[in-house]
Amino acid sequence: MRSPRRRSAIGTALLALLCTVVAALGVSHGAGATPKPSPSSSPSSTAPSAAPPIGIAAPSAVIAAEKQARGAGSKVAALTRRIDAQTRHVHTLARAADRARSRYSAQLQAVAEAAQQARAATAGRERAQYDYDVARSRFIEMVRGGVLETGNPVADTAYAVFNAASPGDVIDAIEVGRIVQSNESGLVDALTAAVHRRTAAEQAQQQALARQRTLAGELAGDAQSADAALGAARSALAKLRTEIAQAKRSQAAAILALSQVLGGWSVADPANAAALNAHYRQLAARAAALPHPKNPGHWTPALGQYAANRALAWIGTPYAWAGGNAAGPTHGICAGGDAAGDCHVVGFDCSGLALYGWAPFLTLPHLASTQYAVAGTKHPEPAELLPGDLVFWSDGGHAAGIHHVAIYIGDGNVVQAPQSGDIVRVTPLARVDSGYFGATRPMS
Repeated sequence: MRSPRRRSAIGTALLALLCTVVAALGVSHGAGATPKPSPSSSPSSTAPSAAPPIGIAAPSAVIAAEKQARGAGSKVAALTRRIDAQTRHVHTLARAADRARSRYSAQLQAVAEAAQQARAATAGRERAQYDYDVARSRFIEMVRGGVLETGNPVADTAYAVFNAASPGDVIDAIEVGRIVQSNESGLVDALTAAVHRRTAAEQAQQQALARQRTLAGELAGDAQSADAALGAARSALAKLRTEIAQAKRSQAAAILALSQVLGGWSVADPANAAALNAHYRQLAARAAALPHPKNPGHWTPALGQYAANRALAWIGTPYAWAGGNAAGPTHGICAGGDAAGDCHVVGFDCSGLALYGWAPFLTLPHLASTQYAVAGTKHPEPAELLPGDLVFWSDGGHAAGIHHVAIYIGDGNVVQAPQSGDIVRVTPLARVDSGYFGATRPMS
């Protein structure tokens, strides 16, 4: 069986219309009974056009659909690569913005500390100025207080000398005056130096604060630039994601169109599809009168042709996901997508038709990927195919990805149960689906 797929309303309508045409040709059967040729059936007056040999390019509609699907896939892949690169770029810019904001925050802390130090330096300078002012006032008062009568320090000193009781008193008066003036003058000088130092420190702190604020402004600009770059990159990423969403919708539409052209052979060429179905249906009806071939326990061309004819006898039978067994068509299973209503349909899916065709000689599992491995050991190349060979299609080009099987019937054609909403039909091998994987010759 193959995974249920979704189909557009137009494709479903076309398939439904073709089913009506095929039914009118007398190719539909009821479920459960072995089909018999209809008395009214006769070979088509119009011989079917020869199927293209394997490996020959498909018609222009198929080529166009494949080109569109490849183009849509390439665009999605390119956008995916751009999104990956842009996502990495956004992450890089986000880290850079975080670092810029961290540096700016640290710089604001440095500015706060520098401002505090500048305030402390100003306070120290103010205290030194206050001490200086007090000492200077004291010195001035001391000098003024030393003026006894004349207000002239020289005259006052002379007065003290001349009024001394003895030469020793004169010496003492002069020395005391010198010491007091010297001490007061030294104190004032020291405080003056302290004021100068504190003023210089204050100026240095103010300059440091100015530098820190300048650097903070620069880092704020850096942080703003980093945030702006990050915002622009995120906007670009959002735009790319919008583009890829649209591209994926276009890709899905292209894949659906390709599926309708390849898997829905009736949509690609309804007239030739109906002619092929009618032609092979009549061949199968005539072959039904032939004797049952003996089973030697290994592949023979007669067994392969008989298995192909058994499947061809059910042309026109509806597709039913998981439908069909060794006895014939069965109810399918309601799954997702197109197969949502298949439990109400009696028919075959792809692997159910294959196991039915080979049921008289070989018991096969109801799973295409397993049928490839267990049906036989020979895997013929396309040019070696014989009626009855099972042919497979895969997603990813490996056996585990096999999703579809058909029975080769000769002349480059297969009989298959394509998908939900379709019928068992004959299709040129080259137009069944994309991703042809290989073939298995049962009982080889």
